[in-house]
Amino acid sequence: MKRIAKLGFLIATTLVLSTGCKKTFDINPQDQLDESQAYQSVYDADAAIVGIYGKFMGLAETYIVLNELRGDLLNYTNNADENLRQISTHSVTAGNKYVNPRPFYELIVNCNDALANFQMMLQKNRMN
Repeated sequence: MKRIAKLGFLIATTLVLSTGCKKTFDINPQDQLDESQAYQSVYDADAAIVGIYGKFMGLAETYIVLNELRGDLLNYTNNADENLRQISTHSVTAGNKYVNPRPFYELIVNCNDALANFQMMLQKNRMN
């Protein structure tokens, strides 16, 4: 009886291991695009441009504050927060929310990605 149970367990284990779990964990996310799903049509290219413009609009405040306050074209008032005072006096600390370069580089990366994929779309005649 024990031998039959061991044999049954061995057969079951062999079946489970032979089928594997390759596709069990290959789940496509529902809220994100896979790289192979992006830049397929003109509408995808338009969506990329709109996304880049949205990112650029998010930088408008930071860009204006940095340029105008550093160039002494604006003066801070008594009600200004410490971040603006630091920029105006050229004594910025690492915690200042206006001087983080990451959003600017993210915009550059997004533009470069779009340009590279637009070239690929032109080569594959997907821009029509």
